[in-house]
Amino acid sequence: MGCASSTEATSTFSLTVNNKLSWCTVSVLAPTNVTLPNGGTATTNTITLAAGTIVSLHAEPGQDFIWASSSAQGGWSGDLDVGTDPISKTIAVTLTSNKTVAVCCPFPSGTGC
Repeated sequence: MGCASSTEATSTFSLTVNNKLSWCTVSVLAPTNVTLPNGGTATTNTITLAAGTIVSLHAEPGQDFIWASSSAQGGWSGDLDVGTDPISKTIAVTLTSNKTVAVCCPFPSGTGC
């Protein structure tokens, strides 16, 4: 008789989302039943989900800010899935370990991030 590993069956990982000075509004698109506990404009949010969960995050610039036109200006950074465009407003993060991502929406001049 084989036994499933209890770690394998109950494994969860955390995703921390850092929002530079709350300059963006961040939302979870998937899983659809997940929200950011501190709200979309909080500087930090952490969610814990089952291992292997693909989290889709979306960011919009707050009032008086813009979306970055290049990664040098801002956008997403951190533990993004391979092949993710850091200046796409919507990204995916697969929870294969504890991960952290950051987002920054710069001033209209493209500075600040």
